[in-house]
Amino acid sequence: MNKDEESRSNEEADSPMQASAHPPVPLPPEVQRLQASQPQIYKAVQQYILQVKSHSGPLPSPESLAAYEEVSPGSALKIIEMAQAEQQIRHHCMKTDVDAIPRGQKFAMCSFVAAMITTCIIAYLGSPGAAAGFGGGAITVFGGAFILARHYGAKEEKAEQPKPSTPKKPKTRSRKG
Repeated sequence: MNKDEESRSNEEADSPMQASAHPPVPLPPEVQRLQASQPQIYKAVQQYILQVKSHSGPLPSPESLAAYEEVSPGSALKIIEMAQAEQQIRHHCMKTDVDAIPRGQKFAMCSFVAAMITTCIIAYLGSPGAAAGFGGGAITVFGGAFILARHYGAKEEKAEQPKPSTPKKPKTRSRKG
């Protein structure tokens, strides 16, 4: 490739209308009216028109999948299979987390009951001070864990909720006259 061809290809790549493989963006009627009356302004506006596309989800957009398939046949199917496998893993992990909560609650309840039975046995054996210390410590530990769980759970719920946007009041200036 000689220098003229290289500079032409660089110019074509710099052009906003030719850089994309997608068809050019249709111009609004207001801009199209400028083409006849003010061609310099029309060219300037045409260069600054930008098309923005957004896609969200576990898979690429259909256009991207088609481009992957065009470059490497079979890749779109592999991408879809990978997304399905990841979804199955995510569901399994979520189910495991949900199953672990009741198990932990049952273990905590059994531990608390065992601590209270131990407290009663210590008191029955004639050491009310030791029983009070042991029982008070158990209540403090389990009660504190319960309170902290509620506190941090409330914080997480607050963080997940979208905050309502409040409009800003315009600044007013007073004139001295």
